Amino acid sequence: LRQNSHMGPGFAAGTYQAFVGRNPFHYDAPAFHTRVIEAYVQADFKGLVLEAKETFVATYRLGAPYWAHFEPAERPDVLTPLKANVSDLASHYHALAQGSGKADDYKQAERWYRVYIDSFPEDPGTPGINFLLAEALFEQGRFPEAVAEYERTVLAAYGEVEAALTAEFHRRVLELALARAAELASG
Repeated sequence: LRQNSHMGPGFAAGTYQAFVGRNPFHYDAPAFHTRVIEAYVQADFKGLVLEAKETFVATYRLGAPYWAHFEPAERPDVLTPLKANVSDLASHYHALAQGSGKADDYKQAERWYRVYIDSFPEDPGTPGINFLLAEALFEQGRFPEAVAEYERTVLAAYGEVEAALTAEFHRRVLELALARAAELASG
């Protein structure tokens, strides 16, 4: 089914969704689900793109029923868009939170960052995602949690010695920042 047919990308997305709905454990279901997302992107249906990505992650996250039929190591064609969609969701909600300052938006960003970290702990991109989680926590003023995530990031990226040195540095910077903030607030 061509997405640029006279019926438009919305029709194409509906057709792909129907296939996935009828054949959730079919080998090609994730590819059709990806086409749903692509059709919504093409049509510039931002809300539907977000919803389709969330559905993709829920359907194909590690541990989901889909994986009772397939081995993750045998399906990099599913894991690659899974990683991308989780990362996109985290980035979307983090940017939304930075603009709105709303706790709920930060919760969503944190949720998706943690889904990525928990799903792909050994992935080379995980330290970067963990750093973004730390940033989101820091932006909310959740400093002790942020420091713990910064430490985890450095440990994962560089190893124990560098992590210990960097963690100590971050602790001292945070102490100075909090002392300066208290000083500004009182004076």
